[in-house]
Amino acid sequence: MSSKLEASISVNVREVPVELRARDGKAVLCERAHSSPDEHADEHADVHADVHADLHEMDPDRLPLGAALSSALHEWAQVADAVGAIDGERDKAGALVSRRGRQLAGRVAAALGVPIDYADPV
Repeated sequence: MSSKLEASISVNVREVPVELRARDGKAVLCERAHSSPDEHADEHADVHADVHADLHEMDPDRLPLGAALSSALHEWAQVADAVGAIDGERDKAGALVSRRGRQLAGRVAAALGVPIDYADPV
């Protein structure tokens, strides 16, 4: 496993495919570049091109998720990144990251009002 861990939680917001990912210790919402952007996207998120996957990234801090959930997402991403970088006892830490990711997936679904799928990062 590479030290550059990419975790993802898939979301479908208004029929536009979006994923919540942990990338380099930060949580980001990613939208496919060919998707038409939400008319209010600029008000809610910074958008950056992701060269590797042809994605646009949005900072969860700029979305209507609330400070506590946004902070929890970034904390989870930092832990997922750290677990991906260790060589030894990954099983216990990985199980905790997986459980926390599933919990956060549920919270994001409730906050955004859409069903989401969780893709285990470890």
